[in-house]
Amino acid sequence: EDPALSAQRLVERLRPGGVLVILDFVTHSPHGGGGSNSGAGHHGASHTVLHHGFSEAQMKTIFEEAGAGTHFAFQEMGSGVVFTHGADQESRKRRVFLARGEKAPGV
Repeated sequence: EDPALSAQRLVERLRPGGVLVILDFVTHSPHGGGGSNSGAGHHGASHTVLHHGFSEAQMKTIFEEAGAGTHFAFQEMGSGVVFTHGADQESRKRRVFLARGEKAPGV
């Protein structure tokens, strides 16, 4: 529910110089971003989704505020991931990123 708090709690458990790595989706619209039916209907679990991905700037802020902003890096991975669901096999494509940062030495 609170990605910034989650990152902070993880970084608290790292040794100085330890690395935090997050794999998630790049910011996307809640219903778009993919196949021929990408704007139609809702996924059955859509009411449980609190975030529709993260931008590089958002991730950098989260890492810095959590204390793991040293050597921050953000990289989109490949061409994305395609999810297919429902009887009509509706497809949605999501871009995926890997973000990493180190806990500052001596913290």
